[in-house]
Amino acid sequence: MQFLTWPSSANVVVEASGLSKKFGSREVLKNIDLIVTRKEKIAFVGKNGEGKTTFSRIIAGELDYSGKLKIGMNVSMGYYAQNQDEIMNESKSIFETIDYEAVGEIRTQLKNLLGAFLFHGDDIDKPVKVLSGGERSRLAIARLLLRPYNLLILDEPASALDPIARAQFLDLLLKIIQQEGKTIIISSHILSDVEKIIDHAIIISKQDKVLPRDLPQFLSQRPLPVQEFTTLEDYEKDLILRTLQETNWNKHKASKKLNINRSTLYGKIKRYGLEKRQN
Repeated sequence: MQFLTWPSSANVVVEASGLSKKFGSREVLKNIDLIVTRKEKIAFVGKNGEGKTTFSRIIAGELDYSGKLKIGMNVSMGYYAQNQDEIMNESKSIFETIDYEAVGEIRTQLKNLLGAFLFHGDDIDKPVKVLSGGERSRLAIARLLLRPYNLLILDEPASALDPIARAQFLDLLLKIIQQEGKTIIISSHILSDVEKIIDHAIIISKQDKVLPRDLPQFLSQRPLPVQEFTTLEDYEKDLILRTLQETNWNKHKASKKLNINRSTLYGKIKRYGLEKRQN
């Protein structure tokens, strides 16, 4: 099944530098540096209220901020918000909702698309107003995929689904993402929900504004429960130490692998006392 897509974007899709956000006196994000490249799949992971949705909304252009944010050339952005399922015509059926969005050859495959999103048989004639929260979420994302976007920002897309439906939906999303080669930013408070989909995980926590990357492999080696996400210092310290060991303590290579600049890496090595571990 082929979906519409814009031509490829520039290699750098999103670039943030020193990005911060306050709501009144409450600081939500502070000095965020981030680069997202074409076809990269990343996740913003953290507990509810830590700033995942805020960061997603800033990238989507829905919130102001301080610092710098640049969206690359030829980026066509689609944003799934947690209330996206509410922004639909209640009187239309499932099929009518999708049919309204579809153009071109994909219109001949709408029933297959809806089946892939777990809408089968007479289900497609149900009006939107009788759908459950999980059904609305699935329909909203199916509708989003019919639009020609090369960057998708998905804010907690599986949060309204039960465990079985969530697993089925995420498997489907993985297949679609692999097929289409889109750039994906997905937020979740459960890393295990998205780790099959993503290349990198970025942990957002009020206790540490540093955003570690390449965590799926790290966590698979040393799995920790989700509720320990706020203790990021242990994650970061171990991740930096492992990377230094893998690069034979070549700090230039380590900084590239960790996707942070060398001065930041030097500061963290000193902060965690890792220079003492070299020998």
